[in-house]
Amino acid sequence: MQKSTLHHQIEVEEVERTHSSSSLPKIVHSEQQPSTTNVIVSSALAGCAARLALHPIDTIKARMQVQITNPELTSKLSTAIFEGGANTNGGNQIYRNTFHAITSMTKYEGARSFYKGLGASLIFTGPAITLYLTSYEYCKKKLYILGNYLKEKNGDNFLSRNLMGETALVHLASGLAAESVSCVFWVPHDVLKERLQVQRGNEINLTQLMKIVRKDGFLQLYKGYWITLASFGPFSAIYFLTYERMKELFQKQTSQQTLPFSTTLLCGAIGAGFGSFCTLPLDVIKTRFQVQRRMKMQNIAMEEDVMYYKNFGDAVRKIIKYEGPTAFWKGFTSRMVYAAPNSALIMALFELFKQKFEFI
Repeated sequence: MQKSTLHHQIEVEEVERTHSSSSLPKIVHSEQQPSTTNVIVSSALAGCAARLALHPIDTIKARMQVQITNPELTSKLSTAIFEGGANTNGGNQIYRNTFHAITSMTKYEGARSFYKGLGASLIFTGPAITLYLTSYEYCKKKLYILGNYLKEKNGDNFLSRNLMGETALVHLASGLAAESVSCVFWVPHDVLKERLQVQRGNEINLTQLMKIVRKDGFLQLYKGYWITLASFGPFSAIYFLTYERMKELFQKQTSQQTLPFSTTLLCGAIGAGFGSFCTLPLDVIKTRFQVQRRMKMQNIAMEEDVMYYKNFGDAVRKIIKYEGPTAFWKGFTSRMVYAAPNSALIMALFELFKQKFEFI
């Protein structure tokens, strides 16, 4: 472990010495890079802590996005979610807004309903966040070295300049790469979590989880890999680009390389908020794909032509036709309320834990 870390430090120092006289922007490295163990522990703890704190908001978001605007179809889905009959709230939706979702879930299902899917979520959160953050940092370092190689081989050009520093291209590419790799855990995580979040009942989450795996097969949990990547890939790219730009801005204003916890929290919130705003329609489609099988199993197979999406284009067409363009913004408030503090907490806690566990 120590030998590997030392080798990495020497490698980075050699690249930086080569360009010490260059005016190109460079990645700022601390004197001592955190060990792999430090990064793994810090990222896992940060991810699990954020999930425990904000899972109820994520549950509301999933409920809001799954419900159908069409009154007849909503009645069918309502019957599936609320045991003993449809939810007769006088409207054409199960939940009229975020506040109504909170009050309805509390009244009909109890406070525990907000934590549906938590067990399945925690199983995957630690490994997923760890792979996500380590992949992002690894990709940034490798792109920096690639830029140096391209400059030495082909001379100074646009590509080499934009690979050798904290540039928009590096942040976008690294964010997309991190999401692509970590989807190995995120895809089954989202499938299991959201199926549990949108159903009612008092079974233990672990029991429900095993039933889903036995019924569908483990490999079926990865059926939504590409649609998940299409949703969270752009989000991660936009998030990290915005987050890094905000960090750079505050570092210049305060002349501090290490920002305080509250400032890192703010940078993460701004990045996640902007990323969520830009990619919400993709998240709505992704959620629909992941829960559509469950809706078919709940006595609504007769509506298959409306509710079953064959592919991304088919989902866009049917949502617009049967629900209208506004359906793409379902759960806007709850996603913004969840994504901003979630990403902010993860990054701020990650930086904090790295400092606290620097001895490992």
